[in-house]
Amino acid sequence: VCAAIAVTLGHARFEASVDAAPPPLAAIRGEHEVVGTIREDPRLRGLYARVDLAVASVDGAPVTGGLRVTLPTPFDPLAAGDRLRLVVDLEDPPAIDAFDYPAFLASRGIYAVAAFPDFWTVEGHDSEGPRSAGCAAG
Repeated sequence: VCAAIAVTLGHARFEASVDAAPPPLAAIRGEHEVVGTIREDPRLRGLYARVDLAVASVDGAPVTGGLRVTLPTPFDPLAAGDRLRLVVDLEDPPAIDAFDYPAFLASRGIYAVAAFPDFWTVEGHDSEGPRSAGCAAG
């Protein structure tokens, strides 16, 4: 009985997330300054890190939504809870043959992607002070 209830509640939560209106970030495209918090530890792939952010602001204005960013792997590791400030080109998630990548990301609350920011820095972690990771493209 408990398993059936858990499955039903999980399905209802999934349906609610699919039917919910996308967050404001979903409508913003182009180059912007973004501040957000890393949702979970980044996934490292060789020279690159894939980071999912819970966005707090765009160009200084409060905005919500999820953003997937690809960065060069930093010297100092990034972690869930790190607050980043980036200058990025916000784009729609790309279409991939035989896979609905935009829908996949949307199911995780991510409505925009960005790759290789012009500038990024770690501003803090939860209540801790500033960290040293970051870089400027040049």
